[in-house]
Amino acid sequence: MRAASRTLRLLILGGLAGALVAPQPVSAATAAADTTAPRSSAIELSSCSPPGSGGDALCGSFTVFEDRAAGKGRTIDLNILVLQARDEARPDPIFFLQGGPGGAATLLAPLFANSPLRRDRDIVLVDQRGTGRSNPLNCPAESVRDSVRGMASFELQIEPCLKQLQGDPRHYLTTTAMEDLDQIRAALGYERINLMGGSYGTRAALEYLRRYEDRVRTLVLRGVAGTTFDLPLGFGASSQAALDNVLDDCLADEDCREAFPDVRQQLTEVLARLEEKPREVQVDLPGGGKTSITVDRATFAVAIHYALYGSGTAAGVPRYIARAHRGRFAELIESLATFVALVGGQISDGMFLSVVCAEDTPFFTEKQARKAAEGTLLGAELAINLKRACRDWPVGELAADYREPIRSDVPTLLISGEADPVTPPSGAETVAEHLSRSVHLILDGTAHLNLSPGCVGPQIRSFIDSADIEAVDTGCAEQVGRPPFVTSR
Repeated sequence: MRAASRTLRLLILGGLAGALVAPQPVSAATAAADTTAPRSSAIELSSCSPPGSGGDALCGSFTVFEDRAAGKGRTIDLNILVLQARDEARPDPIFFLQGGPGGAATLLAPLFANSPLRRDRDIVLVDQRGTGRSNPLNCPAESVRDSVRGMASFELQIEPCLKQLQGDPRHYLTTTAMEDLDQIRAALGYERINLMGGSYGTRAALEYLRRYEDRVRTLVLRGVAGTTFDLPLGFGASSQAALDNVLDDCLADEDCREAFPDVRQQLTEVLARLEEKPREVQVDLPGGGKTSITVDRATFAVAIHYALYGSGTAAGVPRYIARAHRGRFAELIESLATFVALVGGQISDGMFLSVVCAEDTPFFTEKQARKAAEGTLLGAELAINLKRACRDWPVGELAADYREPIRSDVPTLLISGEADPVTPPSGAETVAEHLSRSVHLILDGTAHLNLSPGCVGPQIRSFIDSADIEAVDTGCAEQVGRPPFVTSR
């Protein structure tokens, strides 16, 4: 059995970065209860000041059985953070569900601290079971150096991870976590909530909607990955589509075309050279120090894939390719190391595996993975090796209806990036087919981590306030575009 590295789960993750609604100055008014809809909490919350929260949050925990079906045995504590409304609070708060799988929602407190969404609604962040401070299922940590060195091997070592887990990984599925969430909602005294999710968090939000539709007032889904999305089966194709989008836009842009007129041919030649002879590259590591990284075709492909996650870094992809064509790989690999350093420690590996090994990998074969990734830069190794690793991971039993379409008339706003390399617009379209009151914004030239740029944030706010899909300005999506390409050589 191989060792669970951050290599695999970093490639899966989504929704861990990028402001949901751009922060702006707010008054320092303290939260006040809505006198028309008083609520009382059965959870003891106390004042806390987590970093970046604005200093006026409430924190607490809620105890549940690890095995909810049995209703007995070992218990775990779920970590809760409430950012109180700045002004008089409306009765329906916003619950945000984090991506990954494996990301901790409470880490997003800085993004919400000064958000306009907080003006008159509480924002509730709950670390999903197995993440953050909710009995995290963490595997042995790797150094950034080792993660980058092994980034393209897609190897997982399962046995060392299972040995150190403080919990039974069979009980950390999405449906179970949403049962936790509804119990917390009730204990906090909220009758109805506005639910938001990013990337994997959209799957969790949709599963909550399936079980507790009458408790959901509005739904906002960013980078949609439904219950039949089958991570990471389609990543090769979606990453390739995002790369093609970037290169097409570059060649349609006068400055980028002038700087990199042969970028597609250069990419072909770089890949051929690396297949013939990998390059040894000296790179600077985040936080200091240097290391030597062997860059082969797979490592180069993974680095480009990561660069496509953000609209800003994607704008530098033509330049990365041109520099690699001249034998200069360090800058691209250093960007990969920075991504690993920033994001790697935020994902709980065991929870990631508990979800993906039960909810995704059983539903495709290696043959299907190869076919789905045929002719793509990223290839099928990620999906195939993750599927193989899951053979050794204990998995829970899915609910009988888990793979069924989720049907609802709850007002829903779906947001996709046209150039998203992991959750493309097609995923949202599939989900929206069964949501009778939904609207889908597809943002031009936008990647996975940048799904609330420009006018989108105000549209989210307006939609939540009105609960009316007709109030969403769909023309906003056309106003959004990718940042200018980086054309310096």
